[in-house]
Order: sequence, then structure tokens, then C-alpha cells
Amino acid sequence: MIKKILPCLVVCFFLFSCTYPQNDDSDLYDNLITTEKPTLNIKSYSIKDSYDSAIIYGEVENTGTIGAYFVRIDATIKDSLGTILDTDYTYLDPYALPEESCYGFTMYTDALYSATATVDMSVSYSGLTTDNPESGLTLSNVSESTVTYIHILGEITNNSSELKTYCRVDAIFYDETGKVIYCDYTYADPSSIGANYTNSFEIYTYLLPSEYSTYRVYATSSDNY
Repeated sequence: MIKKILPCLVVCFFLFSCTYPQNDDSDLYDNLITTEKPTLNIKSYSIKDSYDSAIIYGEVENTGTIGAYFVRIDATIKDSLGTILDTDYTYLDPYALPEESCYGFTMYTDALYSATATVDMSVSYSGLTTDNPESGLTLSNVSESTVTYIHILGEITNNSSELKTYCRVDAIFYDETGKVIYCDYTYADPSSIGANYTNSFEIYTYLLPSEYSTYRVYATSSDNY
């Protein structure tokens, strides 16, 4: 009897494995089945000195037609002779990067800072998503304040009909060539915003007014993550 059942089980397993959607970027999140794919690139980055350690500021853009989930950035830092000093990685926060969007990142490394160091960067993702962390949120009355370092102040409004939690505002600073030189963020105060309510925010940076040319800010929430 067992000998007769075993071949049937093998055939059933084979058929199931052939027909069940595989983990190949086409069905990776919330049973999303699509042939669309994100197109992710490191748009720009820079290496800075942070208490003698190298810190990398940059931004990832998605020029594809669908969002990416769990976006990971890998870096290999080398000295002027090509010797590897450190390998490290970080994830974008929030975890979803919608199509036609660009989010910043900060990567702390164990490498000693060197002005002649180079970095090999790569970006990958674990899944697809149609979620948009920016949905329903708008920024207003954004301004700069200078005591010693630059502060970015403003308001964040939840225009949706639902509560938004962990509402976060990111600021990315650029030099005159458009390269990222610094990233920072804060959460709204308080971080949860009710439907059609507005909360304030303030980002405290370690940048002097002379150290950057332009900046941009964007708001996201993590209520789906």
C-alpha cells in the first residue's frame, strides 16, 4: 500500500512546486503577482569624517514602474591601493521605496576615514510593493533656522481619513554639484497624526550654513510596516 502511495505523493509535490508562484521578484509581497520590476540606483553619495570613522550619506532612486520592499545598500570601502578597509550595509527607512521616488540613507562604517578612500556601492531589494509611505502626508511652512547649525522647521499634515503613525520627516542636503553631503531626520511631535490633523517637526543638524548649497525634505509614515 505504501509503495503505491509514495509515487502519487512525489507527483503531487512536483506539480505543486511547478505551479506555485516562486520567489523570483514576481510574487514577493502581499501575493502581488506582476511582471513589473523596480529599477534601483545609487543616485549620489559622499564619504564624510565622523569622529575619525567613515560615514556614508547617499540616496537611492527607483525609476521603475513598481515599488521595492526592504531595499538594502551594500558598500565596500577601499584605500588608494585598492585594499578593502571595510564592508558594510544598511536598509532604507521606511522599508518601501515607491516607483519614481528617491530616499536618503546614512551608513555608519567601521573604516577609518580617509580622503582618498573609494567606495563600491550596490543596491538590492527583497520584494515588490504598491504601498507608498508618503501617501496622505504633506509638508508646509518649511523654513531654516540658524543658531550655530542649521535647523529645519515645519509642519506635517495628515490629509487622509486614517490615523498615520511614526510620521517621519527626512532632509537631504546637497553641494553645488547636486551630490548628497548629509542626511538627517526627525519624527513629528507627536509622531502619530490623526486624520486631517497637523503636527510640527524640527530637524537639528550638524551642518553650518556654508557647508551646503540646497536641501529637500519629504515626509513618510510607517503605519503599514
